[in-house]
Amino acid sequence: MIAVQLTMPVQYTLPVQFQRQSDLASLWVGPSHAPVFHGVQHLLNNHVSPLIMWGPASSGKSHVLHATCQQASEQGLRVGYLPWKEIISGGPTVLEDLDILDLLIWDDFDTFFNSTSLQAQWEEALFHTFNRLHEKGGVLVIASRTPPREWTIGLQDLYSRLLSGPVYHLRALTDDEKIKVLMHRANQRGLLLSESVGSFLLRRLSRDLHVLCQALQELDRCSLQQQRRITIPFVKEVLEAF
Repeated sequence: MIAVQLTMPVQYTLPVQFQRQSDLASLWVGPSHAPVFHGVQHLLNNHVSPLIMWGPASSGKSHVLHATCQQASEQGLRVGYLPWKEIISGGPTVLEDLDILDLLIWDDFDTFFNSTSLQAQWEEALFHTFNRLHEKGGVLVIASRTPPREWTIGLQDLYSRLLSGPVYHLRALTDDEKIKVLMHRANQRGLLLSESVGSFLLRRLSRDLHVLCQALQELDRCSLQQQRRITIPFVKEVLEAF
């Protein structure tokens, strides 16, 4: 079992977690993100369920999910975030009693298939969890790298339930869009990040958005500590130790 936090008035020990970051209103929204952005806003306001988003790595799925968790929490909703790779060891029983949540997010759903000999039991547990959640007005959000048509779900009732709501496709962000994301996030932190510095980061680091955002966080820390502007020479110094 993994001990993690739930965003609810009473603390529970459950295999559920989420990262705190910006809410949906402060996300940079690219062309392929606009539909899912509005879909999630509609979901939180109207309790529409379920919602599926899929797309490759660095398409921004996790950022949308974490922002959704943050906003829902700020609205007073009870929120749970389940990354499949971290909950698999707990077995299907980890899904018990999650119908107490208002919002349940399952990330890395594509890695669920064929990764456990207990898949049938997991499918059954998720089926019942979703039904109980739905009956109580709770919302289920699923993120996957692969489209639903490629999911190998044996329990057809579960498959049809999951596809009863909207499905959104997020494409991978272009390099220009990643720079815009970095500039937007820097602005939220009260930093001035030029386009040339953003471009430099993409040339020097992995183009993975998680890596880039971690680098920005480190630049923010060092900039505050040293009281220096974020210039290319300064970035070079910081990246030497990053």
